Amino acid sequence: MAETLITGNTLVESKIKLDIKSTQDSADYDFTLSDLTTDGAWRSLDISNIVPNNTEWIILNVNLKDDAPSSSIQFNGTGLTNRNRLSIQSQVANVSKEAQGWVKIGSSRLLYYLADSLTFTNINIKITGYV
Repeated sequence: MAETLITGNTLVESKIKLDIKSTQDSADYDFTLSDLTTDGAWRSLDISNIVPNNTEWIILNVNLKDDAPSSSIQFNGTGLTNRNRLSIQSQVANVSKEAQGWVKIGSSRLLYYLADSLTFTNINIKITGYV
């Protein structure tokens, strides 16, 4: 993905080319609240039917709503670490919150998530692209 020319200790040129692919052009979500376990533990979703082998990053659109403020869901694709995470948190009760971001995934094509409220009104997840 990156082309870099280094002379001695000097970076001469760096070009990054991303070939972003779109997923199916459907209005349907890939996952909804009924697909998730929201008990505050890390869980995983298999996304191998959505993105091909060798996918390194996905673009997520997430919408959540809860009847309480400060409920959140976090996503991580490379194991249970604090790196390369996308988080979204409700700020006001009964008001939808939306986020979009990149999540790095591993070769297993599992998307890890942690949702910390047993009373979410809805969570909608759409993978809109990948690299």
